[in-house]
Amino acid sequence: MSRLFLPLLLLVFLLPSTSFAETVNWNKLVQREGVFYKKFNDIPFTGMVKGMHQGSLKEGKWDGPYKEFYRQAGELNVVSKGTYKDGEKEGIWVDFWSNGQLFEKGTYKNGKKEGRFVFFDQSGRKDPRSGTYRNGKKVSD
Repeated sequence: MSRLFLPLLLLVFLLPSTSFAETVNWNKLVQREGVFYKKFNDIPFTGMVKGMHQGSLKEGKWDGPYKEFYRQAGELNVVSKGTYKDGEKEGIWVDFWSNGQLFEKGTYKNGKKEGRFVFFDQSGRKDPRSGTYRNGKKVSD
């Protein structure tokens, strides 16, 4: 028995915790005060999410790579993709119109626009909101 116990114990502690992460469908979650929970549960959800929103939640907040989809003519199309850090947008994000055209592209820091952002209308023309942002506010064209 002891010969079996030590290898099992080592296996449990040496495997990454993500291999044991629970995966739920997006429609099985609810959001309360900015935190996601499995329906009928009071513990913030930690694990992988699949469906119209895909990524991982850590203690109820998005954390890591993220994609959001919309359904059109039976197909799933990406509407938004980027990365979250502790529930805030972080790094490069791109968003698309429902016709597939690029809507915006830019970088976030601590959930706020930071640096060069480019916006487009549905026909692909550059939008006047394009420019340089600091701490979420436009500072130049």
